Amino acid sequence: MFGVNTLSLMGELAWRLRRSLRPQDWFFVAHPHTFQWGSADAMLRVILSKCVRVWTNKPSLWCRIAGHGRMSFWVAETKR
Repeated sequence: MFGVNTLSLMGELAWRLRRSLRPQDWFFVAHPHTFQWGSADAMLRVILSKCVRVWTNKPSLWCRIAGHGRMSFWVAETKR
């Protein structure tokens, strides 16, 4: 099982704007990376290439464009 906080497209744009205005804020220093669901899913496909994805809580298209930040999860098991 793998989980990561993902942002919508609009959420990531807002994150980048805020980070560019105040890059020294502890929050942006402590959390330098952001992920949208699609990019996190693509990375996991490579990492888990020897596994079968059993379940994921893929957000709707609307949530991926303008939804709130959320925890996204992937559950996989090894191929037999």
